[in-house]
Order: sequence, then C-alpha cells, then structure tokens
Amino acid sequence: MSKQKVHFSERLGRHFQDGDELTPAEVAQVVAENSGHEVKAKRVWDLAEQYNLTRHYPYPLSRLVLYQYSEIKSLVVSDKRGRRPNALPSPVALRQREYKARRAARVQDRGQEDNRLKRELRE
Repeated sequence: MSKQKVHFSERLGRHFQDGDELTPAEVAQVVAENSGHEVKAKRVWDLAEQYNLTRHYPYPLSRLVLYQYSEIKSLVVSDKRGRRPNALPSPVALRQREYKARRAARVQDRGQEDNRLKRELRE
C-alpha cells in the first residue's frame, strides 16, 4: 500500500483534508510538492483543463476559483509543458527533425556571414 503525502495549509493552520477547497496558489504548492519541481499558480487553469478537475466558484460573478483537495492530493505533473517526444518517432517526424536542423544551421551560417561583412565594412 502506497503512503499518501500529507500537505500542510498555512491558511487553515492544519493539514489539508479531503473536503477542503484550495485556491490556485495552494493547488500549485501541493502539485509542486508531489512533482518535485516548481509549479506556478498561473498553470493551474491549464492543469484543471488537462486533468478535468472540478472547479467551484464560491461567489457569483467572481473570478475566484476553488479546487477539491481530494482531486489534487495525488496529482503529479511533468516539469515541461506539451507532448513528450515519442520513443519510436515515425519516418516523417525524423525527416522533419533533419530539415529543422539543416535550416537552423543555414540560418546560423547566414548570421556569421552577415557579421563578417559588417566587420569588413567597418574596417
């Protein structure tokens, strides 16, 4: 049986319980403790969309959003946003990566050539 991590609430002055509602800053703190890296409160909305978290608006016409601790307590997220690279990329993906590498090298070569021409003009 895996042991659940216990999270402390500065606002409540006790450990969170399953019925508690958390602000986005508290959600970020709990997820950061679970994941082992910093999670910003601005990213909580994206996490709620991604993991279908229940949002609660305590006041009508308010921007304040609260989330259930029972949904957050075991949530672990990666430190980078977006898709993870596939372990077995398709031939098309490999071709695109090669093209992007060639294009980046060409742009870098042009930048070096422009710098050389500018230096020659100054002299």
